[in-house]
Amino acid sequence: MRHIRAVNNAFAAIVDGNYGRLFDALQPCIRNETAFEPYCRTLAGVRRQYQYLSAQDKTDLATAVALHDIGYLRDQGIDHNVEGAKMVSEFLMTNGIYGVDRMAVSEMINAHGLLIDATAQFLPSDLRQYSPTRKTQLLVLGIADCVGKPSGSNLSQRVLNTLINMKNGVYEDPQKFFDLRLRSLLGPTNFSYIESNVVYNSLKETIDASLAPEQKASLIKNVANRFRNMCWPVFQELVMNHQGIRQYLIILDRLAGVADTEFPDKRSVRLEFFPDFFMLSSEQRQPYIAALKANPKGRYLMVYEMWDTGVISLDLNRLVSAPF
Repeated sequence: MRHIRAVNNAFAAIVDGNYGRLFDALQPCIRNETAFEPYCRTLAGVRRQYQYLSAQDKTDLATAVALHDIGYLRDQGIDHNVEGAKMVSEFLMTNGIYGVDRMAVSEMINAHGLLIDATAQFLPSDLRQYSPTRKTQLLVLGIADCVGKPSGSNLSQRVLNTLINMKNGVYEDPQKFFDLRLRSLLGPTNFSYIESNVVYNSLKETIDASLAPEQKASLIKNVANRFRNMCWPVFQELVMNHQGIRQYLIILDRLAGVADTEFPDKRSVRLEFFPDFFMLSSEQRQPYIAALKANPKGRYLMVYEMWDTGVISLDLNRLVSAPF
């Protein structure tokens, strides 16, 4: 409920042109690096796109904003948008909500992650199927959803520009799309965690030097396009704290290969850690990081299916117990 309230408040701020309210919601570290006036100008441009929508399109968008996460009633994972799209028409009818285009609301809910969680589902071909009106609606919904994330707003000026570029098809250019994908690999969402160009450029150079073209294509296709990305804590520890760029790349390449082999037809592949890396302190992570760095090709991957989703589990206890 807290997230829903925050998303609706963010949507109201966009509609009202209250950009200062959104700026004040930024995490302090991001607010310090985001210029206020260009940030507001970018949001003003989004608001102008919103104002060009018809009254019906605005009503449909407001309904989608309010109900975008209704799918969590049936699915607590990555497919909640799909479940929400299935549920919304029945929900609107049952609750006597009329004057809304149920198909439009359903389509927005089904696609509401495309412009913010690029690691999960976004493909250039996905956006080609939407009209300019729908792309604008998804952009506004994506910004509101981004601001309302439980971890706090990561909506920096750079993220705003990325969302707009995605909406406008800029990243259909292969090299720009590769750069976006590489950034999206390194954090859970919004790309705001990757502030170090040195780290990013080092990883890119390692990829270019270490992988054949077909391997690079597989890595980007599988890990970035299909995974529910949970790589950030390992990246943070292994790459940023222990200079393990090459080892991290080996791990990602292996994951891509497993996804191709085990789940070739599945759109979404969930990546899990056991134990949960997010819940471990830095000290508790050290044995696993040491094992990953010493033996990144070790036997620690397990696969299984959960409903329509393939799951790759990184059992790090199994890795630590194996000989290096």
